[in-house]
Amino acid sequence: MTLPPSPTILVVDDTPTNLKVVDATLSPRGYIVVTADSGTEALAKAAAVQPDLILLDIMMPGMNGYEVCQQLREAEATRLVPIVMLSAVPGRAAAIRALDVGADDFIAKPFDREELLARVRAHLRMRRLRDARVAPVEEPEDVTVLRAAIAAGQLILYYQPKLEARTNRLMGVETLVRWQHPTRGLVPPGWFIPLAERSGLIRAVSESVLGIALRQCRAWADDGHMVPVAVNLSALDVQHLGLPALIFELLMSCEVAPTQLTVELTESAMMADPLRAIEVLTRLHDEGIQISLDDFGTGYSSLSYLRQLPVDELKIDHSFTAALITDPGSQTIVRSTIALAHDLGLRVVAEGVESQEIWDIIVEIGCDVVQGYHVGMPGPASQLAFS
Repeated sequence: MTLPPSPTILVVDDTPTNLKVVDATLSPRGYIVVTADSGTEALAKAAAVQPDLILLDIMMPGMNGYEVCQQLREAEATRLVPIVMLSAVPGRAAAIRALDVGADDFIAKPFDREELLARVRAHLRMRRLRDARVAPVEEPEDVTVLRAAIAAGQLILYYQPKLEARTNRLMGVETLVRWQHPTRGLVPPGWFIPLAERSGLIRAVSESVLGIALRQCRAWADDGHMVPVAVNLSALDVQHLGLPALIFELLMSCEVAPTQLTVELTESAMMADPLRAIEVLTRLHDEGIQISLDDFGTGYSSLSYLRQLPVDELKIDHSFTAALITDPGSQTIVRSTIALAHDLGLRVVAEGVESQEIWDIIVEIGCDVVQGYHVGMPGPASQLAFS
């Protein structure tokens, strides 16, 4: 009878002594131990050896354990691998967060060797039982088609100008994604973005959009036009601890300054998990990336709450802008919102400016930037007017 291969355990810790202690605990019991001393090395080795279990330290320089765990959960090869996080961080908060980002278990340091071995055995046993029950699930056809479309580069961007309200000067563009389907023509985002969110493809969509937008920003700069680009992110994007690293890498590869990029998100996206969103957005903001709160006034936040957020800009929802002509109450609300936002040092964009009359009111009440069909229709990059 052929014996099953010994389980492979990936141990990730930036302290050499800890790696030796865990290795000395596991190897004599017949486990194959693979070690990594950084998050980057851990991701590479996890993809290469496809371990049966991962023991992951939290506090590491560069990419911490939370980020590594989240990326392991997103990778096809490791999304089902049991992950046990280890940390000397005191209190329950570290354990709760570890479980929130996808860990299966948490062990506090210094750990008892017998307890570590017992937990390793338990997780490997549960994995064997799960693997025996799991049957392959066929992916829905529309998800397969969208996945192929992303890989084939069928997502394209339209750009809608944002102008300084008083001078008509081009302040930047908002990017609006479309799907250039080979037979259906131009598919609007209302059809495929919800599908991407349900299927887990939204991060692939966002990465594609960010790459296209930043490459276009670089192309405009090469032609002598400094045009900042704004990209919409979903609630799932801003819960992703690896998002800052992805964006920084794209900025470097496209040779675009962080100040040329604005990320837009709605109030509901921010409030899905405020603490994690604040952590992700603060890392972006600290590097110079602009943060814009979209559709302001339709969600949960208040201006007092904005003081806690790394926000540079708020966009007044088009429902308020459209009512400026007919509803004095809306004008009062918008005027007060602009004044208080300015007191907080925020830039204010009015969305949905559909007529010159609305634009004139926006200027009179002190809004900084205008956007809408009267200002400029969304269109391909070649149609953008720079003056």
